[in-house]
Amino acid sequence: MVHKTSLKYYPDLESLAEEIGNLRYDAHEAFLHHLALKLKKDSEADAKRGRPQLAGNLMNASNFLETSAFEIGRAWKICAPYLEDGFPKDVKEFIAKNFKAEDYHNVLMLLYDYESAIMQNFKFEETSFRLSRCLLYLSAGDIERLREEIKNSADYRNLIMAAEYDGNYKMKRDFNNPFGEEHKLETGLGDADSTGYSEDDLPF
Repeated sequence: MVHKTSLKYYPDLESLAEEIGNLRYDAHEAFLHHLALKLKKDSEADAKRGRPQLAGNLMNASNFLETSAFEIGRAWKICAPYLEDGFPKDVKEFIAKNFKAEDYHNVLMLLYDYESAIMQNFKFEETSFRLSRCLLYLSAGDIERLREEIKNSADYRNLIMAAEYDGNYKMKRDFNNPFGEEHKLETGLGDADSTGYSEDDLPF
């Protein structure tokens, strides 16, 4: 048996790890479980060949992977109910309509992680899902673009500017409202008759 140091289509192991890391948590659990089983089989084979030290190391690695699989499974059980029930109907419908079916839960997970990070970093107590709608609007059904928008939106105010305002700082959309109602703007917040805002006057 030849032990490879790389895999086809992946230039390096970092790229492979990144790709696996983008899987949903329940897929992580399954992957780690299968890898643990593979190492267990290798351990048993080496034990039969009279290599007790190698067999022991491989068995330890297998056990640690099973522990990791168990923990990531627990993480999925925490996230799954929120992903299915925590987001408003319009957000889930937008994802189902505009993203690939296989990306649905991964998109929810990305939004969940971003919303959670912003709430923690900026000490917000609740969310209107405004930021999730902004991200979905800008990513236009492309999960890789969604990841890029998240990466560039550590300051949520930049995200709101990009999604809701034009180049003259005039509000065109309000994603506090559900999809389909984002153009219903409060008087003075960028309606057709209002003037644009300067950077110092933006309402957030």
